[in-house]
Amino acid sequence: MIAECAERMKKSLLMACCVLAVPMTALADGAGALIVNLSGMKSDEGRMVYAIWSGPEGWLEGNTLREGAVEITEGRSMIRFEDLAHGEYAISVYHDRNGNGKLDTGLFGIPKEPLGTSNDAKIRFGPPRYEDAAFILDRSELSIEIPVRKVF
Repeated sequence: MIAECAERMKKSLLMACCVLAVPMTALADGAGALIVNLSGMKSDEGRMVYAIWSGPEGWLEGNTLREGAVEITEGRSMIRFEDLAHGEYAISVYHDRNGNGKLDTGLFGIPKEPLGTSNDAKIRFGPPRYEDAAFILDRSELSIEIPVRKVF
């Protein structure tokens, strides 16, 4: 009789754990939209080139999750990412003023074209760190702002 009671308690406990785990799994597997508003462009010439990363591997070098370019209207642009899995991301953008498809640099590799990163991560003696640009998408829709400006 005691063994039977213990077995029923074990099954009840297991069932309770499963019921509680379902909402946690649903949250972890969620997806959402990310809206990125870019501002500060001094002209509408060229395009805004963007890339998004889902981890520090390849930050600013490759291994992007998505990338592309958008038009500029009255010094502003907007990028919308649909169906991104909930998680950590970082974004980098630059104003490709001359339309050559690359970030133009000058002496010592300093960018000549205006740029920006999520969280307005600062450039200090080199490119911004992924950790400074990273943010969490954890809802059905998240909107962020990225100011775009010249490095010097």
